[in-house]
Amino acid sequence: MQVVKELAGEISNYNRKTKINVPKCFVCMDSGVILYKEKTDFGYIAEYAAKCTCQAGHQYRSLISITEVMDIEKIAKQNFAAWYKNNKDKNGFKDVMKKLKGA
Repeated sequence: MQVVKELAGEISNYNRKTKINVPKCFVCMDSGVILYKEKTDFGYIAEYAAKCTCQAGHQYRSLISITEVMDIEKIAKQNFAAWYKNNKDKNGFKDVMKKLKGA
């Protein structure tokens, strides 16, 4: 039984190393919402939410658009860099990058 548990753990670690999830939107990472901080008139730092311009953000109609408060290209570049760093050592990453470049 112990051998089965160890093997299951190894398979789980292998899957974690090989699975590459490519978000449809690098601005919100498919959540539809972006959290940001802003200084209030009273001097406090408050956290706010804004909806993304992608399809996932359409469900948050009551929120302001992220384009009104931040540069979405800058956010997308930062999120892509973090995604790249987290996935670059995984198996199949080069194939994913080829597909992204061709898209």
